[in-house]
Amino acid sequence: MLFAFDIPIGLLAMVPVLPIIAYFLALQLWAVKISRQAATKTVPLSAAETAKQVLQSGGAKDIPVEKWDDFSYSTYDSEQKKLFLSPKIHDEANLLSVGTALQKAGHALLDTHQTNTLSTWKLTILLYTACFWIVAFTLPAGFVTSSVPAIVFSYALLAVSFILYFFNASIERKMHADVLTQLGENKHFDSSSVSEVRQVLRAISLLW
Repeated sequence: MLFAFDIPIGLLAMVPVLPIIAYFLALQLWAVKISRQAATKTVPLSAAETAKQVLQSGGAKDIPVEKWDDFSYSTYDSEQKKLFLSPKIHDEANLLSVGTALQKAGHALLDTHQTNTLSTWKLTILLYTACFWIVAFTLPAGFVTSSVPAIVFSYALLAVSFILYFFNASIERKMHADVLTQLGENKHFDSSSVSEVRQVLRAISLLW
């Protein structure tokens, strides 16, 4: 099916998605830049020590922070009620490592005070990731075949993905606010350092 000037509908349908791609690409580039800078900036405490103090001041002092030697990533295990940090994060004292540890500490604080909210946050991640992957296959197919139903379906699913994504982001901002409040009470971090950690948390959320 062709519009005026013999432009295929599939080509015209690509126009709305281009700014979205450009926007998220710009965010990714910004996040990479911030993460690289953060990895070179040292802080007074190690990631593990910072996470422990934040958990204690945040009312989750019973949650231990442990080094997870068998894995290359860090996580909060809501079943074991433990915060696991990878070896490359646990003992490091730079902004990126601290930001990573505090992101996981935010999950622990949320689980301590609002367990259902943490479960909802995890569910929305699965849902919007699944939606994005479906769109990644159906939308290009709609462009190539100029199939109106496929394009409409893809954009509708993309809209649902964004709703879930921003809902998830609102929960994550709450987690960040909690850990930053506790970090602000730590004598080793001044207001400037807290602002830098805030940026790192945003960057980590975009990359991971």
